[in-house]
Parts: sequence; structure tokens; C-alpha cells
Amino acid sequence: MSFPLRSRAAARRVAHVVPALLAGALTFGAAPSPAASAAPAAPVAAARPAAAAAVPVPATCRTAVTVVRPDGSLALGAVRGAKGALYPMGVKLAYTPTAVVYLGTSSSAGVSIDRHYAIDRAGALHLVSVVDRTAAGGRLSLTDAVLSRGWGSIRSLTYAGPYLYGLTTTGGLKRYTVGADHRPVGAGTVATRGWSGVTSLGYAGWWKLPGGKAADDLVGANRSGGLVAYVVPRATPTKVSSRRLAAKGWQVFSHVAVGECSTGSARPLVGITRAGDVRVYLDANGNDQSGADIRYAGRAATGWTGVVAD
Repeated sequence: MSFPLRSRAAARRVAHVVPALLAGALTFGAAPSPAASAAPAAPVAAARPAAAAAVPVPATCRTAVTVVRPDGSLALGAVRGAKGALYPMGVKLAYTPTAVVYLGTSSSAGVSIDRHYAIDRAGALHLVSVVDRTAAGGRLSLTDAVLSRGWGSIRSLTYAGPYLYGLTTTGGLKRYTVGADHRPVGAGTVATRGWSGVTSLGYAGWWKLPGGKAADDLVGANRSGGLVAYVVPRATPTKVSSRRLAAKGWQVFSHVAVGECSTGSARPLVGITRAGDVRVYLDANGNDQSGADIRYAGRAATGWTGVVAD
């Protein structure tokens, strides 16, 4: 079944934190989000044989992630085409989070604020705000407020506004709604089991389902090496459908992020290993519901160690 998609537009992130990039390095465009696959794609190893050249990635394809370095400092990981760079945000947490996720940016009266959630080792949920006083020459500061406690069972966070998804330590997937006050409210359990093998869950956009209803498109890597697209209907979140994009090879990544291209139907996939290697793949047609055309595009960067999330 073919579902029309709308752009995720989630790669437009914290450009003001890196003023040198305002000339274009982080001018992210909108494009259709990738579709899911009904058949397995070629494994990672087969996608980049030694004798084959890496496929080129258009410079109009961008991906961005948040990286909390081992010392607690925040950085923006940006990939343009097949080249990546890590840009320090100039602020630092007082703890090492177990999970982190980017919520979005707001601007008004000469002030821009990038907001994140972070969970500390004691299970407290923090609202972390990077405040850029653009009217004062870009002076940065950090505010860190504990919103609630009891989040110790959440091992990974994925934001698909207004919904927040949390993978649990017991193999479930929970859902929350994030309101204007940025406080998450429970919005139903997607599943109580079956998700323990999912090691990374990234937001890839939303589907327009038959009848006009919407569903969130989440792409996950799992311990067995597969890459899977999950379609979670917003009205009936327990009715999850999945499609396998790749059969094996993706277990090497601690996080897989889905980017977007400003032209065409392609979309980039960026995998980051625990050792900090950043590898780029190109899905030539992100709307064909197949991962068979995913090809390796090369190593974009190294040294992106720490907690990585969308």
C-alpha cells in the first residue's frame, strides 16, 4: 500500500549556534521523507564492495544530530552530502545523560532557544535549553530544568512532534504528548514488549494514511543487523506496521539518522558507530517503499563519540 508522505523538515537545526555556517552549510531544505520497504535491501557489506566506488550524495542532502560528548559538552553533528563536521555548541551539561533528543528551536526579540530533553542516570527528565542572545552578538547560555522524575526505564528518546517516543529497558515503546509548556504527558503505550532488540530509533517523517489520518515513520536499527521502518498511526498507536529496509549489517551503529534532500526523491541515512565513525548511505528513491536502492556513500567523519540522537 502506498501512502503519500510529507517532509520531516527536522534537519533545520541550530544554525545560529554556528554563525560561520549561516552562509549555507546548514541551510537545510525540505523534501519528501523516505518510505518503508516490503523487501530486504542489500546488506551493508554488499553495499560497499572494495572494488566499487561509493555513490555520490548531492550537496542538497543534509542530516543533523545532537551529540553529547563524553565530557558533557553539546555539539551539533552536521552532514552535507557525504561530508560531516562536528560543531561545539559552547555549552556543557553537569552530567552524562543516558538519553537525549532535540525538540526544536524558537526565536523572538533577539533570542533563539534550542530545546532538548535529557535523562540523567538517576532517572530525572531535564529540559535543556541552549539560549542564544542574537541581539547581543550571539552570547550563549544554558538552562537546565528538571521536569519530572521516574524516567529511568526509558533508554532512548525519539521526537516526532507533538509526540515523544521512548524505548524502555523492558522492551516496550511508550508515547507522550509534548505541549506548549514542554512537559510530556502520557499518550498511550505503543507496545509492552517486542522492542528490546531495537538499538536506535530515528524520526523519518509522517505518513498520510488512507482516510486522511496520519502516522509517524520511525526508522530503527536492531541487534540482529536489520534496518526497519515502523509506521505508527497517531490515532491507533498500537497498530504498528513494519517494513524491512535492510537485512543485515546495521548492528554496528549506535544511532541511525534519516536526513532529507531539498530536490529529488532521494534521502540520506547517516549511521554513527560507538567508536564515533560516521558513515553515509543514499536511498536513491525515498518514496518507493523499498530499501533495495540504499547504497554506501562513504565515511563522512570520525570522532563523534558520546550520546548521539536526533
